[in-house]
Amino acid sequence: MTRGWRGGALWGTGLTSLLLATPALGASKEQPGTDAKTPSSDVAALRDEVRELRAELRRAVGEPEASPERARLEVELTAARKSLAALDAAVEAGLDPSALAASEARLKARIDELERALTAQRAAEAKAPHTLYEVSNALDHTLAPRPESKPQPAPPAGWVAEAGQALQSAKASLLPLEFTAFGDLHYRFERPANDDFHIGSAELDASLSLTSFVNVSTAIPYDGESNGFGLAAFVIDCGIAGEGERFPLQTKLVKKSGVTFGRFDVPFGIAYLEYPSVENRLLTQPEAVLATHGAWNDTGAQFYAVGEHWTTLGYLVNGLEHPLNAEETAPARTAAGGRVSGKVDDLFEVGASAAWDFADEGPVMFFGGGDLSLSLGPLDVRGEYLLRHVDAPDVAELTHGAYSRALLHLDPAFLVARYDTVLQGSTTVDRRISAGAGVEIFPQGEVRAVYEQSLDSDLRTVTLQLVGGSSFQPTGLRR
Repeated sequence: MTRGWRGGALWGTGLTSLLLATPALGASKEQPGTDAKTPSSDVAALRDEVRELRAELRRAVGEPEASPERARLEVELTAARKSLAALDAAVEAGLDPSALAASEARLKARIDELERALTAQRAAEAKAPHTLYEVSNALDHTLAPRPESKPQPAPPAGWVAEAGQALQSAKASLLPLEFTAFGDLHYRFERPANDDFHIGSAELDASLSLTSFVNVSTAIPYDGESNGFGLAAFVIDCGIAGEGERFPLQTKLVKKSGVTFGRFDVPFGIAYLEYPSVENRLLTQPEAVLATHGAWNDTGAQFYAVGEHWTTLGYLVNGLEHPLNAEETAPARTAAGGRVSGKVDDLFEVGASAAWDFADEGPVMFFGGGDLSLSLGPLDVRGEYLLRHVDAPDVAELTHGAYSRALLHLDPAFLVARYDTVLQGSTTVDRRISAGAGVEIFPQGEVRAVYEQSLDSDLRTVTLQLVGGSSFQPTGLRR
């Protein structure tokens, strides 16, 4: 993943001004938290080190050091401005302006000449701004611990804290854009189909904090089956109330709450939490999900609120196409839904979801469901029941199903299994069992092996997968 985005050139240029705006750590004789008995030599040494760090950061991002000619021009310009200010003060004190007119004109002309010369000198000294990648590397190098050739006296704690906070704040302010990515490659032994390699997915995600409580995120995935790119998410997430700096309204009634606008995975049930390949250790989505809401991704708005023992959310989106008959479908006018849940710490959670798809004549499709999650140490168990109700000729009125999944963490390995069933009315359409195992081979990278079989058809697959990266969480509810 390349971090050298062209916008980084602008941030690289602004780094020096940000650092110069940081209060000089050595400007006062005593700082809060500084021991008054600290030897002056230690304080002076620390001041020198801070000056060296600033100078190194300036050089790292391409800030030119002032040349002798530039320094001379700046000194002369400052003196000329002071002289002009003195003439103005004399006139205000009652001196005849006509007696000073010639001197004032000469000073103004000289100031204009010096300003033009200084501008030209700065342009001649200027360097091309560095990219975001170069700035980040330079900052990491500068902030890295330096080997000491000999033991140094411990500096005052107050000065160290201020220096560290100032430099880390400078880096965070300059690099507000964060990138994540994930992807997977697998080889599938499939019957009755052919065996072959697949790129399951590859996704590049970016997140930008506009303020402490407004975050913009986007996800651009590559889909191996369609061999194309798309826009999976473009989200503006605004915190409202909660605990911490992400929320303008501070309260202990809710941990976090906010509104989200854009394109996102519709949070119906709990399956959407495992859409990314890095989170889905069984590679495929449950058939009960695909046969009902179909891994719903849509454009609209949602509201969420999370308390200590509860979660609630609602959304208004464009909606899914609904069937008119067995051959035809029509777009929805809109869709609305939500989910509520209750939980006991991180051990147990039970939730219920509902959503309606509306056409001009009113509701035309209903989705409902219930979910349960249980976490007992290394064992994570979750299950979900889902249904879709449609009133259209020659179309199954009720499609419903359920799945249950158990995941056992045996760090750095894991075992996982799932049972999945889909029905139309009272008729069983498909039942599947899946089981897999995997091991972490590097941080955020796993090798997995998964077996899947349909109990109602000849479908059987064995898949070997290599997956790596960090998952994307585009809304405040999942962050």
